[in-house]
Amino acid sequence: MDDLNLMAVIARRIWLRRNKLIFESSFSHPQIMYSEAVAHLEELVPPPVGLIKVNWDASINTIKEWVGIGIVARDHSGNVLGAKSLTKKVVATPKLAEAMAAYKAVIFCKDVGFYEIILEGDAKQIVDDVNSRSPKHDVSGLFVKGINMEMQGLRGVTIAHVNREANNVAHLLAKEASTLEMDGVWLEECPTFILNAVLREPLSS
Repeated sequence: MDDLNLMAVIARRIWLRRNKLIFESSFSHPQIMYSEAVAHLEELVPPPVGLIKVNWDASINTIKEWVGIGIVARDHSGNVLGAKSLTKKVVATPKLAEAMAAYKAVIFCKDVGFYEIILEGDAKQIVDDVNSRSPKHDVSGLFVKGINMEMQGLRGVTIAHVNREANNVAHLLAKEASTLEMDGVWLEECPTFILNAVLREPLSS
């Protein structure tokens, strides 16, 4: 494990702990903070060469009744291979919005020719539902079924849960889409407004 990376993560945890102490009057024991930092670093492993990491997220604009979706695809070196943002005018629960976003991520990969991918999102329930392959009898279950069907057309694909910190780029893109009603596709380039987040966000799998 890289000592510099560990120090950086611990420094961030100290800053977050200070904020929690000030605003929430809670204080984490240093050993807990260290263990969380180590566990976090163990998650942050780049995808193998040849695989594309595709992050998705959804953001709900309750005032305008929009769902913004952000999708970002990167290679093992962190280079952005493609990105997509879109807005759906629909009243949706967080679970339904995330299911829609995951479905759109798979469709995006097929449309642009990404066939060996690792799908990542911070919606654990959707990831678990897709991996369980058992029928879900709600509206989000229709999208989960669609995800499993579309994944069959890919040569190699897995879907995994990551924490919000490792999914921040897709989150920012989704947030922008939900605020501005913005649809867009970028291939072999990165939207300028998320470039700094791309450079900061660690790769994970």
